[in-house]
Amino acid sequence: MTKAADSEKEPQSYPSDALGIGTRLDGYKIQSILGRGAFGITYLAKEEHLDRLVAVKEYLPADFAVRDTDSSVHPRTGSHEDMFQYGLESFLKEARTLVKFKHPNIVQVFTYLEQNETAYLVMEYEVGEDLNHYFKQHLHLSESELLAIFIPVNEGLDVVHQHGFIHRDIKPDNIYIRQDKSPVLLDFGAARDVVKTKSDQLTRILTEGYAPYEQYNPAWADQGPWTDIYALGATLYLAVMGRKPIIASERAAAYMRKDADPYIPALKTTNTEYSRPFLAAIDRALAFHPKDRPQSLTEWNQMLKADLDATVIMPSSNRNGRVAGDSAFETTVDSAALKTAGKQITDRRLLPKLAAASIIVLAVIVGGYYLLKPGEQVTGAAENSVQDNIPEDLVSSAMVFAKTACWHYAQGKKSEALIEKIKTLPSTSDRTRFIADQMKKANESENGFEKNFSQYSISVIKLRRYPVNAINQAIGYFLKQPDYRNDQAYNAIAEVMNSHATGDTMNTEKWKNDFIQISVESGVFN
Repeated sequence: MTKAADSEKEPQSYPSDALGIGTRLDGYKIQSILGRGAFGITYLAKEEHLDRLVAVKEYLPADFAVRDTDSSVHPRTGSHEDMFQYGLESFLKEARTLVKFKHPNIVQVFTYLEQNETAYLVMEYEVGEDLNHYFKQHLHLSESELLAIFIPVNEGLDVVHQHGFIHRDIKPDNIYIRQDKSPVLLDFGAARDVVKTKSDQLTRILTEGYAPYEQYNPAWADQGPWTDIYALGATLYLAVMGRKPIIASERAAAYMRKDADPYIPALKTTNTEYSRPFLAAIDRALAFHPKDRPQSLTEWNQMLKADLDATVIMPSSNRNGRVAGDSAFETTVDSAALKTAGKQITDRRLLPKLAAASIIVLAVIVGGYYLLKPGEQVTGAAENSVQDNIPEDLVSSAMVFAKTACWHYAQGKKSEALIEKIKTLPSTSDRTRFIADQMKKANESENGFEKNFSQYSISVIKLRRYPVNAINQAIGYFLKQPDYRNDQAYNAIAEVMNSHATGDTMNTEKWKNDFIQISVESGVFN
C-alpha cells in the first residue's frame, strides 16, 4: 500500500493507534502516515543507512487488534486470537512471496520485518498521482493511452497470479501514474493466498463498484484472477463511461428477482473513438459470473488488443418476459473468446453462422444466470417462471438458523463480559482456569454464530427466488403456530428476515449486523 501524498489531497489525520513520528524500526525511521486500511497502517519512513524514503506497512487489523502502550500489537480479546494469528501468518507469507517479484509496473517490496509482536512490509515509495486524479485531469484518454496504462499493469499482475496470489482491492486509488508517465500497481495489503482462507472476515476486503459478487459472498464462488480482472475492467469502465459500474450486490439482487441486469455495457457508449473489441473486452471483464470472464490476464490482454470484431449482443428478457432496454443483460463474444472456444475464424463467410450459434449458446448462459448460484438449473415446464408454492419448510429452517445464531452471539458476549469482569480480581489459579474456560466458550459461540448465519444466508438466497406474497404467507404461517406465536425472538427475526428475503438489495454483512443487533438488544437472550 505505497502511496505518495498528492498535493491536491486533504491532509491525512494521524490515527490514534499508529506508531509515533520518529519511531525506529530496525533502521527505518517513521516520518508520517500514508494511509490507514482495514488490515494495517502504512507509514512514510526513511531508510537511514541508504538515505532513501520507503513505505512501511504494519499489520494491525482494526477490527480485531489493538496496540499496547509499549507499541506491541495484540488481539483485542481472546476470541480474536486465532483470527489475529492466522492473519499475521498470511501477512508474512504474502511478504515472503512479494519480495520475490521484480516487475516495473508492480510496486517493489524490499524486505519485511517482525517487531512489536506484528510484522511490517518495506516497499518502494512511489511518487505520482492515482488514476482517480489522473482521469479527472485527462477527461478524454484515447484507447491507445488507456492501453498504455493497463497492458503493463496487467502483465505485472499476471506474474503475481501465476504464484497463486490475487490483489483483491484494485481500484483507481491503487494504480499510480509515476512522474515518467509509467503506471504502477500499489497496495497489496489485501492480497491473500487464493488456495487457503480461514475466516470470512479475512476475505471481506472490497470497494463497491470495483468488487465482483464473489467478494461480497465468498461461499457463492471461488476467487481467482477473474476477481482482479473484474476490478480492472471496472477501472477501465470509469475511464470510458465517466462513472463506475453499478455495484455487484445490486446486480445479484436483480438476478434473484429475475429482473434485467442493471449493468449498462461499455458497448453502449456514444463515444465512437473506442473500438468495438476494446469495449467488448471491458464488458467481458465485468461479466457477473466468474466463469464468463477471462480466466487470465494474458487472455484479457489479447481481448483488449484484438483487431477482429466479431461481437454479438443479445438483449435479455426480464422477469415478465418483456425485452429490456439499456439495462438489459448483454453478453459479448469477441474474436479472442471465439478462439478460446477452439474456433479459429479463417473465413469471414462463416461469421453469420457463428453468430447464430453464439446466440443459442448465450441464451443458455443467460438462463443459467437467473438462478445466481453456480451449477443450479431452472426446472419445470415454464423455466422462466417462479414457482408459486409457499416455501414453508425453507422459512422454518431459516428462522431456526437465525435464532440459533442470535443465541450463540449472545452467549459469546456473556463470556467476554465475564472475562473482563474476572480480570479485575486478584490473580489466582482458579481465576486463570475460569478465564480459559470462558475464552473457549466465546470461541465456540463465535463459530456457532458464523455457521448458523451461513446456513441462514443460504436459505434466504433460496427464498428470494419465490414471489414476495409466497414468502410473506410462509412467514405468517410460521408465526401462527402455537410454539412460536408468542416467541419474542422469532417475531423480531421474522420482521428482519422479511426485509432480507424481499428487499431490493442484498448485503450479507448488513444481514449479519441485523442479527447482532437483535442478539444485543433483545431481552430474550439475556
